[in-house]
Amino acid sequence: MKRKPNIVIFSSGVSQSKGLTDSIKNALEEKGCVCCCWRDLFSSSLHKESIALLPMLIKKIPTFDFALLICEGHDTTLLIRDGVGIEMNTMRDNVLFEIGLCSVALGPDRTILLTDRSVRLPEDLTGIDGKVALHEVFLTEREKSGGYEAVADEIVDYIASHNKVFSPVVVGAAASTASGYVTNFIFRCLERVYCGFRDKDTQETIVPEKGKLDMEIYIPFEFGRYTSAAARRKQSELRTGIIETARRRQIEFNYTVQGDRVIIRDYPTTLVTSYNTACTILGISADDEADPAAQTRFVAKELDLFESALYSLLTQEHFEKYITYYYENAEVPGWLDTEAVKELISDRLRICRENY
Repeated sequence: MKRKPNIVIFSSGVSQSKGLTDSIKNALEEKGCVCCCWRDLFSSSLHKESIALLPMLIKKIPTFDFALLICEGHDTTLLIRDGVGIEMNTMRDNVLFEIGLCSVALGPDRTILLTDRSVRLPEDLTGIDGKVALHEVFLTEREKSGGYEAVADEIVDYIASHNKVFSPVVVGAAASTASGYVTNFIFRCLERVYCGFRDKDTQETIVPEKGKLDMEIYIPFEFGRYTSAAARRKQSELRTGIIETARRRQIEFNYTVQGDRVIIRDYPTTLVTSYNTACTILGISADDEADPAAQTRFVAKELDLFESALYSLLTQEHFEKYITYYYENAEVPGWLDTEAVKELISDRLRICRENY
């Protein structure tokens, strides 16, 4: 199961009125995307006559996964180069401005231009090799006459190949939360688990055999008001293990036994910063009462970032850095089987996605 990508679409009023924007939106939705035209972000707002669009866009764009900007050359601009005037087809100035907003808010890898080769792009978007820094999808004359399946396929393929590339501007705290989770729970647990642990109910001591210990981490696709309660219900169906001293204090974890294998299974509940908290910290205010999906989009991206951060941190190399840090001025204790832990991390630690 994969989460559908959320795409915000920007275009000029001309592209909207002649049906191109809706046609592209419909073609992408048929391919499994969730699309929102930028006008819909404020069309139902309580005070749309007096709304300030820039605060709205700054607040909303980061909640999307990708931005698609339809850059048709509806205007003509006179450029003066070396004293000579050159007329060129250019996009509407609001679309050009929105390219800049999306490039910063989402990153250049998540900003897609839908254009044709006659439209002039600013030099800032072109590198010394002549290539445009943003991904371009070109409209041909055939596609302009009504066939958009090939365009939608190209956009969807690009999204699929870049859905793990995150913007350098991160609004939420999921990456930091994942780092704390790895250090304070996973590594603390694995550091001592091969020495044995005590079952909380039976008081039985269980010593996992090397090669017969697994760990599973479950991350939801959505995080709502009942997610934490659902996670606790899942955990209540499992057994509870206790390690008396894990980094100088006790740690509890949930586990199950299947045949001769011990499986540590965790449903973390501290995963993301809430949308409201992020907006409060950043001091961003906008009339967005009519867009309840903004929080859903924001949290979905935070969960993806939490997952991606775990994959980056749960490596042999990172575990070695962890051990080096904590035993910098002391010999690594003999009870710590670092090779067994690294082998588990590499081969039998699974990150699973499912709603709970």
